Amino acid sequence: MRTVKVTDPSRVEWAVRVVWAPRHRALFRRIGAWRKRKRGNESKSRWDGPDLSWLPADDIFFWVVVALLAILIGVLLLWWVVIPLLLLVLDGLIVFILVLVGISARVLLRRPWTVEAESASATRQIEITGWRRALRARDGIALGLKTGGAGAWPSLALRQWD
Repeated sequence: MRTVKVTDPSRVEWAVRVVWAPRHRALFRRIGAWRKRKRGNESKSRWDGPDLSWLPADDIFFWVVVALLAILIGVLLLWWVVIPLLLLVLDGLIVFILVLVGISARVLLRRPWTVEAESASATRQIEITGWRRALRARDGIALGLKTGGAGAWPSLALRQWD
C-alpha cells in the first residue's frame, strides 16, 4: 500500500498509511538469519572426475554394486530433494489459503483497518471500517496534517470519512 508523505506547517514530516498490522507483531518480524551472506567471487577449478579405467565393467558383481549405488542415490535424492520441495509447495499453498481466508474474514467480518500517521517524534492511529473509507481517511489525514499540522489531529480522528 502506498504511504503518503507530507510536511506540516512546522516542517515536521509525516508518513500516513493504511496498515494491516497483525495482532502479534513479534510473530511477523523479519527473519533473515537463515539467509547466507554472498561470498566474493571464488575461483572454480575444473574437475574432470576420477580415472575409472581400472573398474571391471564385464563383471556382474560390478553391475550389482552400480545398481545398489543408483538405488541409494535415488533414495537420498528423494529424501533430501523431492520431499522438501513437496513440503515447500505445500507450505506455499497453506500460506496462500491463509491469506485468502484472512482477507475474506477481514472483509466479511468488517474488521477495521488501522490508519497510521507517523513522524519522527509521534505516532497516531485510528481504526476505520472499510477499505475505501480507510484510503479516503489516509488521504484526508495527510491533507489535514499538511494544512493544520499535528494540532489538527483530534478533529481528524473524529471525522467520519464518508
